Amino acid sequence: MLSGLSGFDPSFLADLNATERRISQLNKQITSGVRVNQASDDPRAIASILETQSEIDLTTQAQKNLQQASTVATTADGALASAANLLDQLRSLAAQGANTATSATTRMSLAEQVKAIEEQLVAIANTQVEGRYIFSGDDTATQPYTISAPAKNLNDPAARFGIGTPPTDSESFQVTYTDGAGVVQNATVSVAATASGISGSTFVSQLNAALTTSGVSGVTAQIGADGTLQFTGGNLLSVVHTLTPGVTQPVAPNNALLTEGVIQNSAAANTATLYNAMGAAILPGMTAQQIFDVRNADGSPAAGNIFRAVHALRQALENNDQAAIRAAAGALPSAVAQLGQATTYYGNTQSWLEQSASDASSRLITLQQTLSSLRDTDVAQAATDLTSAQTAMQAALAAHGSLNLRSLFDYLG
Repeated sequence: MLSGLSGFDPSFLADLNATERRISQLNKQITSGVRVNQASDDPRAIASILETQSEIDLTTQAQKNLQQASTVATTADGALASAANLLDQLRSLAAQGANTATSATTRMSLAEQVKAIEEQLVAIANTQVEGRYIFSGDDTATQPYTISAPAKNLNDPAARFGIGTPPTDSESFQVTYTDGAGVVQNATVSVAATASGISGSTFVSQLNAALTTSGVSGVTAQIGADGTLQFTGGNLLSVVHTLTPGVTQPVAPNNALLTEGVIQNSAAANTATLYNAMGAAILPGMTAQQIFDVRNADGSPAAGNIFRAVHALRQALENNDQAAIRAAAGALPSAVAQLGQATTYYGNTQSWLEQSASDASSRLITLQQTLSSLRDTDVAQAATDLTSAQTAMQAALAAHGSLNLRSLFDYLG
């Protein structure tokens, strides 16, 4: 008999109820594998559990972001590898075209091959992943570059050019030339758009007036025999035709150093910062302009501008101009170097992403182990505790059954 044990003792009943709750709780922990289902199960562990779960959520999201960025970087690296192959082909075509024995007919055929490569490079600049343009900076919904359709013939009296509202729809030309002192100068000249447009001859007349007004001497705009716009001048270095989004009937530029047909639709920068699980950050991508259309501070094409170099070679071949072909071939190494920088950038980005993904996986394992130690059931210990509680319950009930529970009335005769 247990000394002092009474079936009517409130403390006995309370202890019995507590033991029953403990047995129920242990059974639930063993069955579910979770020790802390609610705050009351272990109030002191709740803060640590919530903090660890939050870190797990952040690390899991970082893993997803890294995986998405890795897919983009891998695609970009493959696209640049294709571009590198195309530039190798261009160097071979340039060498063939520069050969003194190459005929005009052969050079025209080479020009067609260069044109096809130009179109492929623009397609690479427009590479997509899951419907997003990966080289379009923050504006992933906009195709960064397009090849313009042939313009109407400037000699066609029925054709109208420069239709729209100025200045949005006005067409501009950035002219790079040398002045009388041999100093390189840049000037931007524009032809204002009008509601009904103007004829080709009027367009060229206004363009020449704009050149004069801007102080560009020695450079003249004219209509070529094929009805396209041409620029001439012994001091002319390059002309870049800017087509604003509102232009409806673009004039086709057509001189040896002009990036004809390649139009930039988006100049958005890439400011999206990617963070890894430890909080370190990286800018995971470059824009098409940074890769294929690098510019000087004044907006003119810089050395290494791939689109310009390709078009210059194409035009030189079409014009059967051996000196220009050699000059265009001489610009290709800078274009190759420019692409090489982009390839290196993405190679470094991939390495960073791979290391960050590995670190995130290791961190997630550690956090999950920590959470398990805080929240999950130690089955072996819980089984031992359950056995002890059941033994205590059985002992208490056995002791209760052995008590002398006779009352005063049992002794009355």
